[in-house]
Amino acid sequence: MAADLMAAWYIKTRAEFFAVLARTLESARRRSAGSPFWAHASVTAQLQAMTDWTAAGRTPTAEEQDRITIGHIAVREFDSEPEGEEAEFIECLVQLAGYFEEWPDDPHAAPENAPSLSPGLTLLLQRRIGLMSSAMHLPAGAATQSSLRAALGANADHVRLPGLPDELNPLVLDHARVEAFVEGLVRQPDKVLKQLESRWLALGVEGLYLSAASPVEADAIAGGYELLVPDEEGSVVQASMRVPLRRAYAQSVVARAKAALAEFEAEVRTLEASGAIPSALMLAKWRRFAAASVWRSTARSLAEQSAKFKGDFKNAADTVRRYVMPPWASLPPR
Repeated sequence: MAADLMAAWYIKTRAEFFAVLARTLESARRRSAGSPFWAHASVTAQLQAMTDWTAAGRTPTAEEQDRITIGHIAVREFDSEPEGEEAEFIECLVQLAGYFEEWPDDPHAAPENAPSLSPGLTLLLQRRIGLMSSAMHLPAGAATQSSLRAALGANADHVRLPGLPDELNPLVLDHARVEAFVEGLVRQPDKVLKQLESRWLALGVEGLYLSAASPVEADAIAGGYELLVPDEEGSVVQASMRVPLRRAYAQSVVARAKAALAEFEAEVRTLEASGAIPSALMLAKWRRFAAASVWRSTARSLAEQSAKFKGDFKNAADTVRRYVMPPWASLPPR
């Protein structure tokens, strides 16, 4: 991705702008975390404002365009002879500032060189639906196959924990499941799609089964689902889906989570007994909590299908309550 960004000296399309904006905002958040340098916090706040002001197809006002100073900050406050990642970050800030100030016509009307979109991605564009998760914001009009995969990759990089496999991390979104979900939107009734128009669709909701730890496989989602949208106001939609649950696969997810939970519990006890440094113990507790959470969410899905799994779900829920941790958003940046 870094090479792709540097190769495009000027941002030329709206989709490219949104892809660069999402990745640069993620980089800015990592830099500003714990940094006393005012420029890091200012750049992060301005990139977030640019994201908000252009969400769901919105055009920024002239006043909003005038308030963005990230280009000047990049040139005046950061390294005058940057290299590598720092050079890319500064380059992206300058390009984003220039594009935002000019805000050219929607590139989807332009080009022969514009990438072709799948039916699902075309629907997102036409209905002006943005996609988001805990560490990913892909505004309406920005989703192409490459930008979606890049955004999912950035999200995964942000929420991964050392020593925790993706299939035990409920915050890592699986690109195969997400792509199957997006393409399945075209089969939803118009009434449901109208509820999504010009709004953000949250992908990390447990009831969408899109994480790498999900008890529902990608091909089951591709086979068809029913999207359930709550009748609520707001810019963000937290939907769920009805989709066939393959019991054997879901039970294998439970078994994997329980086995990992036993290992992480032993690890926590060993670290506590040895007086390990707090950061190492905290990461071990996060791994334990993640495995317990995967057990609970999968056991819940099985219990909804058959009463014989209700006991296991209760045990899982009790375990999660014992191991409860602060919100995932408070994880230390990597």
